[in-house]
Amino acid sequence: MNNNINKEIAKVQNKLKTLICVYMCCGLLALAGFCFLLYESVGGVSVYTPKHLNYEQEMEFYVDRVEKLYNHISISGWAIVPEENIDIFRTHILLRNTYDGQYIKIPTIKQIRTDVTQKFYNPDLEVYYNYDMSGWYARVNVNRLSLPLKKYEIVILCQNNNLNRNILVHTGRHLDMENNQYE
Repeated sequence: MNNNINKEIAKVQNKLKTLICVYMCCGLLALAGFCFLLYESVGGVSVYTPKHLNYEQEMEFYVDRVEKLYNHISISGWAIVPEENIDIFRTHILLRNTYDGQYIKIPTIKQIRTDVTQKFYNPDLEVYYNYDMSGWYARVNVNRLSLPLKKYEIVILCQNNNLNRNILVHTGRHLDMENNQYE
């Protein structure tokens, strides 16, 4: 009788071990799938087609830094429309392929830049403009750029406060991926 109970216990233990292995494998597959989706969505680039551009809008901007570290390109700076508060941040960095003219939108995040507000502060004006949300930082893995890697112009797309307003600012700064130069 004890022998039969021990056999039944061993069978149940084997089933539990099998069930645990199946659940662990399913969990690992789900985790791998989630990591893949995260990899594809975060840091992803997209092709951007300019439409309804407003080149006449005056812009002030500065590109603080352009650097390549390992396989990543980082670009930071700020951009404002003078005499307009930034209530909603919608600034994106585009890389324009100088060979085919295609724009690639790269992930861009907001950086608080109180120094920009201070730079443009004028005590003689009765109105105070807040440019604290004018800063941006863009970073992209070079493997996400279109191949073959060529020369790209850094372009700022400003849609702050109004998604229907598309201001493209050609910065005059370039990434020369062929010659490893970042000007």
